[in-house]
Amino acid sequence: MRLSLCFLLLILAVFCYEANADHVCKAYAHEVLIFVAGKKTTLRKELERYNAPQEAVDAKMEVKKCIDMMDERHRNKITFVLIQLLITCGFQDLQHYFPSIRHHLVVT
Repeated sequence: MRLSLCFLLLILAVFCYEANADHVCKAYAHEVLIFVAGKKTTLRKELERYNAPQEAVDAKMEVKKCIDMMDERHRNKITFVLIQLLITCGFQDLQHYFPSIRHHLVVT
């Protein structure tokens, strides 16, 4: 539970920082959602698109192992909060960029 709370607070800080309040980079949002709710292979492919140094990719994949060890209910809650933040920030086409989130979307 502690890890999931810390991770959620970190993500909230990134998404809610004043400079980013009105605009969320689509690539970053996609990567974060994959990082939390996606598969390791999908995340690795996403990171390789940026030509990141192998050490950076390996480090992120190590953290992904920890995220994957979290209880699925906690990951689902974090994913839900991320999606709500993206919607609040005006992010469009969530289903286009991350089709498997359909069950997390709340129609208001």
